Amino acid sequence: MSKNSGQPQAKNQGEDNLQIRRRNKLRRHTTVVSNVIIRGYHHVSDHAKMTYLALDSYDWPDENGQSKGNVWPAMSTIAADRGKSRLSILRDVQELSEAGLLTVESGKERGIPNLYWIEDPSEEESEKYQARYVKKAEHNLVEFPERGVVTEEGVSEVKHGGISNLKYQGVSNVKHKGIESESISRKEEDSNHQAPLKTNEKKISRSEYISRVMQDFSRELRDLEHVESNITQANNLYRQSTLSEKHFIELMYEARKRTSWQVVTKVAEDGYEGARNRCPYFFKVLRNLLEEKVQL
Repeated sequence: MSKNSGQPQAKNQGEDNLQIRRRNKLRRHTTVVSNVIIRGYHHVSDHAKMTYLALDSYDWPDENGQSKGNVWPAMSTIAADRGKSRLSILRDVQELSEAGLLTVESGKERGIPNLYWIEDPSEEESEKYQARYVKKAEHNLVEFPERGVVTEEGVSEVKHGGISNLKYQGVSNVKHKGIESESISRKEEDSNHQAPLKTNEKKISRSEYISRVMQDFSRELRDLEHVESNITQANNLYRQSTLSEKHFIELMYEARKRTSWQVVTKVAEDGYEGARNRCPYFFKVLRNLLEEKVQL
């Protein structure tokens, strides 16, 4: 009898017991598996890779330390954790299935969440990645010195080239003049030992970077109808603050994360997904964060 009798179960042919998959030997190195997904699979989009990693994080080991190889989170849970819409997650799941990284058993007919089998990277992709590595004592995997800097633990510090802007998801990897000019002016101030920041130049017009981030957030928070108003409101808050563009965007991402937490809490307590438009709550959180950091 399964502990989760009310949860979907994957059954082997002719058997009633929950199938336990023995994961690939590569699975022992969780970081390596993540790197294979991130650095390899060039035909898979970045956001789909992040959804794969999110699903994999739900696969808690059992009492014997074995990964089950399957998870069954609700679609609303995945969407909230990723800060994406359900439609976006559905596209990611379809893309991962076509790439052989995910096998889906539908639970729609039984009225239960789908069961997702998390597949390990293919042998071809794993071999491509491991070809860049050498095995050391105790089965540690260490990257070749000429390919990157190796730490004491044997883990490379090379930046993951497969995914750009991991911190700021949904923002394209382009150079922004506002950030460059701010960096240059800050260096000049440091060289001249001037304490006050030059804020008059950065506050003249609205930030292109903040506008792009707010446009993405409007989509994720289901408020595309008022996207221009949201962009204007975000830029107004930025101009009123004394924060740099970088620090303001960090607060925006923190506000979005807290907004996602509020949605998940509402689902757990009330059994529904909460308000469709979550931008008002986002700006409320953002203002509170700004009040903690600066005086408007």
